[in-house]
Amino acid sequence: MEAGQTMLSLGWGATESTKIDRTELRGVLTTIGGAEQCNEQAGSDLTDGGSVVCALGSENKGKCIMGGDSGTGAVVNQNGVLMLAAINSQVTVYNGTLDCSGGELTAFYLRPAYFLDFIASSTGLTQEYLTGATDKL
Repeated sequence: MEAGQTMLSLGWGATESTKIDRTELRGVLTTIGGAEQCNEQAGSDLTDGGSVVCALGSENKGKCIMGGDSGTGAVVNQNGVLMLAAINSQVTVYNGTLDCSGGELTAFYLRPAYFLDFIASSTGLTQEYLTGATDKL
């Protein structure tokens, strides 16, 4: 994942500030922010290549990651294959409103790839299996 890359962020969260519909998985195209952008906008302390990345706003006016979307995934297109890139962890709201129209939300994501060694050693599965390079256990 690189800053400026587009990812499809998924979720079952709110569609408006007061309405949550958990029956339909939705998606919105977001742009991965670089550490400097994320830190500037959200007052965070991220580093490029670290365990956390952020998505700055949305490429779709009026749509964004909102409350209730935590724990859902985000995928990126790698050579025509959609790959799990991140898991939504937190949404930061600015100006005290949960409103997608102003592009004032920043979503923070954990990068599973950052934890791949730990996941492999904890599960006993190979990194090749976990990343889809092989289907053989």
